[in-house]
Amino acid sequence: MNHVSIILGLFYVFLVDFVEVNLAKQNQKTVLEAAEFMMESNPDSSYFYLKLARDNAQQAGNEKEIGLAYHGLGKLLYHKGIYSQSLENLLLAEEIFEKLKYDSATVLNRNFLGKLFYKTKGIQEAIQMHEDALLLAQKTKDKFGEAYSLSMLGGMYEKSGDYPKALQYQWNAKSLLQFLDDRYLLPEIFENIGSIYEDLQDLDSAYFYFNKAYDVSVYLGDNINLISKLNNLGDVKRKKHQKEEALSYYFEALKLSRELQEAYQESSALRDIAKTYADFEDFRLAYSYLDSGRMVYQMIFSNETATQQVLIDDLFMLKVKEQQIMELENEKAYNLKIRWYLIILLLLLIGLILVVYSRQRLKVITEKKMGEQQKQLFEASKKLMEAELAQRKLEEEKLSKELESNAKALSVETLHVIEKNKILTDIRERLKNSLDDDVKVQKKKIKNLLKLIEHNFVQDTDWEDFKVSFEKVHEDFFKKLHGFSQELSPADLKLASLMKMNLGSKDIASILEISPESLRVSRYRLRKKMKLEKGESLQQFILSL
Repeated sequence: MNHVSIILGLFYVFLVDFVEVNLAKQNQKTVLEAAEFMMESNPDSSYFYLKLARDNAQQAGNEKEIGLAYHGLGKLLYHKGIYSQSLENLLLAEEIFEKLKYDSATVLNRNFLGKLFYKTKGIQEAIQMHEDALLLAQKTKDKFGEAYSLSMLGGMYEKSGDYPKALQYQWNAKSLLQFLDDRYLLPEIFENIGSIYEDLQDLDSAYFYFNKAYDVSVYLGDNINLISKLNNLGDVKRKKHQKEEALSYYFEALKLSRELQEAYQESSALRDIAKTYADFEDFRLAYSYLDSGRMVYQMIFSNETATQQVLIDDLFMLKVKEQQIMELENEKAYNLKIRWYLIILLLLLIGLILVVYSRQRLKVITEKKMGEQQKQLFEASKKLMEAELAQRKLEEEKLSKELESNAKALSVETLHVIEKNKILTDIRERLKNSLDDDVKVQKKKIKNLLKLIEHNFVQDTDWEDFKVSFEKVHEDFFKKLHGFSQELSPADLKLASLMKMNLGSKDIASILEISPESLRVSRYRLRKKMKLEKGESLQQFILSL
């Protein structure tokens, strides 16, 4: 009977341990899933869960979960614009995944590094990282990873203007997913194909693929991504001058974005509605919706800035805590050594008490103690200097984050200028076209309005504000330009600064209020003044300064 009781007791202990281990694994998986789900809607909670998942995994020694947590932190920090810390976490994840030979996770991580490199290093570095991910996926027969890598490469080639190659990569990704009967990525791929056709002005094909993306998203129940699909369909209809249909898509997108509390999509829908009403010449409603979009965007920017500051402060405190933990560990090790030294010294003293020792021996022991104290003082001074250096490094990182925040403000200001000039230019042209058909009184009023608009263009100080913000972000940029040529005009400096921000030709032409042909001429003149070799990219030259 006693033996049976012992066996049952051991079995009970084993069963409890087994259940606890599996519950811990399940809880860890749940925490990571919760963090991923809330990454865009509630970044603060997502950050909390990712840190919790990382700390739990570190305590359990689960390297795979540690890597996944680092990957999640890298993605979150990327979405919040904290690129340096995003890169640090993604590289830590990469190191762990490669060590564990967790190839599918490595493929996804490298593709996200490619997205980050596009923001921080340039399109060529991004393409190289996506190609590395593609090669690994093909080598390990990871078909989903291969399809995802192909889609990302297609997106990069679309950004570089190589539309045939972009289409080929997207077609290959689509074929692979259809072969796998996996519809998870299909909406994104159809949307990418539609975007390429839209850039090529093939609006019928663009509408066809945007509509397929919409249908698959409905099938998957992906309501959040439905909003962008509706906006895309509305854009195509607006460009085809089917304004009523465009408005129906935009209002449906606006309604869904408000239901799901997707502020970015709500702002986009409001701006598109404003453009459509401007096409209808209903400028009152156009201004109303544009102003609503601006207010939503300002709210987004305020929330993003606050969230980013919280994350930056949290990261700063985390670094401080890690430094304090390291110092405590070093102090603990040092104290342990001191204890051993004291024990040895005590034993030595006991031994010396048992034997006859001379005053000279006591003098030697005293000198030895003084030497140890001097060593301790030296070590303490060394630690103090190291702590000061670490503090300076943390302050430099904080300044770097402030610079990134200024960069984000610069982007918002640039978008504001683009939208404002587009609306004002459109109003001016329509009023000019209506002068011949109106009576004298109306002509007089319209002329006064045109003068007011012209005066607004002349007196606009947006460029000076932009220049101040730009010089905060890109210090010495104009000085470097003058180092290559002393013949640069103010117009050349404006063009170079907009190219430095990596804006598209359409947006640059809109800001400078010139035609695409005039923009090409301006680029050619700037290229000659910078004395670039044949075949050398003006864009890459500007970005490298």
